[in-house]
Amino acid sequence: MYQMLTLDSAAQFYDAVMGFADRARPVLGLEWLDVRYESVMADFAAGTRAICAFLGLPWTPGMEEFAGRVPGRERATPSIAQLARGLDASGVGHWQHYRAALEPVQGTLARWIARLGAP
Repeated sequence: MYQMLTLDSAAQFYDAVMGFADRARPVLGLEWLDVRYESVMADFAAGTRAICAFLGLPWTPGMEEFAGRVPGRERATPSIAQLARGLDASGVGHWQHYRAALEPVQGTLARWIARLGAP
């Protein structure tokens, strides 16, 4: 996607997509569930229970044991190594390493930062 070639155009694209989603929600009349990565990492069972409840699916304890099933999979995907490691909260707060680099696009992202908050 050419929008991701520069930080400025990536921020503008993010702003446009998020703005479109905001306008589309009430028009489409669909049910939505916002899920924060940080919340799921803080309490995986509660996060997945909420997702299952939203989808009308039963939650089972085996959902937490996904890493053990990865080696038996036939299809390799780019994320297979991450799945095999199991739950990994190392990505929580990782964005802070890029705080200074993101300063030039703070204006473009300001409304989303204000609304969604910095994790």
